[in-house]
This record gives sequence, C-alpha cells and structure tokens, in this order.
Amino acid sequence: MPSQRQQRLASIGIEPIEPDRDPGAYAEMYRLARQIRSSRDRVLGFVPADQASPVTSLAVQLTMALADATSDKVALFDANIHDSDLKEMHAPDDAEVDGFATCWLDERAAVIVSVIQSPIGGRSMPKIEAAIARARARFGWVLVDFSRLEALGEHRRAYDLVEGVILVARAGKTRDKVLVRRQREIPPERDLGVLLVG
Repeated sequence: MPSQRQQRLASIGIEPIEPDRDPGAYAEMYRLARQIRSSRDRVLGFVPADQASPVTSLAVQLTMALADATSDKVALFDANIHDSDLKEMHAPDDAEVDGFATCWLDERAAVIVSVIQSPIGGRSMPKIEAAIARARARFGWVLVDFSRLEALGEHRRAYDLVEGVILVARAGKTRDKVLVRRQREIPPERDLGVLLVG
C-alpha cells in the first residue's frame, strides 16, 4: 500500500526519490539537504533561471530529504498563489489558516499551498509574507518555491522574505547570459549560488 507521502505526491504527478529505489539520486538530494542543515539560513528561496528550470519538483524532493536528514519539521511553501502546481495536493481535512493549507507528506515534511485564487498583483505579497512568517514559527526549515513570480513582477520584493536565495538552472541548457542576468537580480547578501540540475 502506498505511503501518505507517495499518495500526496501522486496527486501532483511527482514520484518521491527514495533510497531503496534510486540510491544515487537520493544520495545527491541527501547531500544537498546536509549542506542546508549545516547552514545558518532557515528560510531559503528557490528561483528558476528560466521557465523550464524544475524548481517545484526539486524543492519537493529536497523538502523530503531535509526532513530525513534532521529531527526538525520542514515545510515547502508554494509562493505561487495565483496558479500553483501544488494545489492539487490539498485535501479537505488539511488545516487552513488565512487561505493557506498545510498538506502533510509525513510526520516531519509538509507543503503549504494557497487554497483560494488570489488576484494577480502586489496585493498578494502581504499574504505571502504573513504565511511565511507563520511557517517560520512552526517549522525548523522553510523552503520557498518562487516559480513564476518573475512574470508577475513580484520576485524582487519576495527575496526580502527569505534569508537566502538559490538559483536553479538546467545543466547544459540554461543559457549563460540568462543565468548571469537572473543572478544579478538577487541581492548579494542573499545570493547562495546556482544549483544545476539535469
């Protein structure tokens, strides 16, 4: 019988990377999780270098690996409250606060998603800020998926809500000038570098 983690992820079309089924990929995720665990930053934002960079699936897998690597609870906060890829994970019995639901993958890993359609524009930023502050108080680590905020012009303001920002790019596919341009948008004091995937 599938675990709760597997059932939740199946609802959004993601198969969890697990040590018994894919030890190489799991070892890489666990290595990244240990790097995050050893840093002082507890609220990290993940930003796509281009539209095809797989931030959401990476952040989901990293949330689970970080939960496995620590005794603290870990949350993935989906900052895309206009058209979330993760909203299908929401179930009727999930706890909701101010339009956001906490969807538990297991005892220590959760995904926080918006359950109401928010109007596009700057009015959404105070809601995101308040929800991240609540998550910070409840979880040992909060990973924030900033996918698609650039199209709404909200990404630069969003960087102020996290302690560090990681740019996610596709190895051998994301163009260098795009990568450089996107990295320059990140405040230097929050820039934690580039993570190449694929």
